[in-house]
Amino acid sequence: MCFLWCLTLLLRLGAAAPTVTPELLIDNFDNVVSSLLPTLSKPIGKQNGLLYDSKFGYSDRSFFLPGVQAHSPSNAAGVGLTRGLTEGILSGSPISVYPNGVISITGDTKSFDLVGFWYGCRVNTATAILGTAVRCDFSATGVNVEGKTVSEKSFSYVPVAGEGSLGLGPIFNASMDYKQFSGFKKMVNVTVRMASSSTLVATSVLLLDDVAHYNYY
Repeated sequence: MCFLWCLTLLLRLGAAAPTVTPELLIDNFDNVVSSLLPTLSKPIGKQNGLLYDSKFGYSDRSFFLPGVQAHSPSNAAGVGLTRGLTEGILSGSPISVYPNGVISITGDTKSFDLVGFWYGCRVNTATAILGTAVRCDFSATGVNVEGKTVSEKSFSYVPVAGEGSLGLGPIFNASMDYKQFSGFKKMVNVTVRMASSSTLVATSVLLLDDVAHYNYY
């Protein structure tokens, strides 16, 4: 008798247990003072339970011109900040033709939902005096907790003149665009890659800001 009563009680308690909604986290990369010189850019590392691999660095304005404005001033995350045309030759290390960065779980985080991010593209100031905004095409792919590959179709960035008092137009003062993801659920990692650029891909910088995600522990 007690067994049936206890079992019924446990089932009721389980049914009545509240659903815990994970907190929406925003990685805005504004927790450090970044350098105007790309060669001194600091690696990003851990942000809100996620790890940005060593190819991500903090990006600020180049010679006081943003090129592409960070969505939340003043920093964005940049991939390809210190790359030069001869980098692979001089260092003796392999270098990908297409700038890409990996965002993965770290610490207590078991998986994450990638909700979306603001993104842009500009010329690398390690190879040019001014980091002007350029059109670029991107792709995103990742692996979920089941080991399955999740792919997102390519998306493009077209510079549009940003807001503010600079009045420099879409080349020197462009706004970021927003990409929302619907299929990146319970991910272990996500790779964002530049597929093409209106200039040389190898000398273009992929920019991300305000990366929104839910973490699961």
